[in-house]
Amino acid sequence: MEGTSEGAERFEFSALDSYRTIFMPEGEAKSVFDAEADEALQARLDAEAEADYAAGRTVPHAKVAEWLKSWGTPNPIVRPASKLP
Repeated sequence: MEGTSEGAERFEFSALDSYRTIFMPEGEAKSVFDAEADEALQARLDAEAEADYAAGRTVPHAKVAEWLKSWGTPNPIVRPASKLP
């Protein structure tokens, strides 16, 4: 199959399939979306994010977009940060 389009298609599918799964200790492959949710952790992180937003500790979308567009260029810019501590 080497050099054939059929082999390339099989390899591409295999690579995508393995990217989307995690292997559990029992050897059973499960999706990362099947993980148990940690409700307490999620509630704490949501509360922290809401407090940051309420306090104005945010970065404008335009600044983040500018930063992301600089990735992979000869002159990447420094990650933008909120003006508030």
